[in-house]
Formats: sequence, C-alpha cells, structure tokens
Amino acid sequence: MGSFPLPDDAYYNTSFAGFYCHGGVGVFRLDAGCWTGFQPAFRVAALAINLPPSPDACKGNGWQLCTRADGSTFKNQGDCVQYVNTGK
Repeated sequence: MGSFPLPDDAYYNTSFAGFYCHGGVGVFRLDAGCWTGFQPAFRVAALAINLPPSPDACKGNGWQLCTRADGSTFKNQGDCVQYVNTGK
C-alpha cells in the first residue's frame, strides 16, 4: 500500500473555477492547501512497470526486478526469458 503524503492537497481538473482552491480551469494540476478532511471518492494507484528489454535482463536476479506489461511479476528466470521471447 502507498501513503497519502499531502492530505491537504489534491490533483484536480475542472472547467468551473469555483471548484479550485486557487483558480484556473481545465488543467489537471495540484490544487494545494484546502482539501483537509475531504477524502477522494477513489484513488488511482500507480502501477510500476519494468519490462525486461532483453533475455539478458532476466539473468541473475534481474527477473526479480522486472515485470510484465500488466505489472505482474515473474516466478523465475525462465519465466522472464520466455516472456521476452514470446510475450506470454
């Protein structure tokens, strides 16, 4: 799980200036300082993708640092090499 390090801030985009804390419309940006006590209806988690660029990237412990395009991990070096070679 991640953390929520800036509980008073939100990233936001709206076409109505009155919904921003600090003006501006139609821009996805940090709206800082006035979101204390408001929880988002949903949070978007970032997915760390680290595709192996070649079978060599899977060697040693490299397979443990790489992921598939969907973010899933490999069970071993052979699984990683197979993914690079076949996409499966």
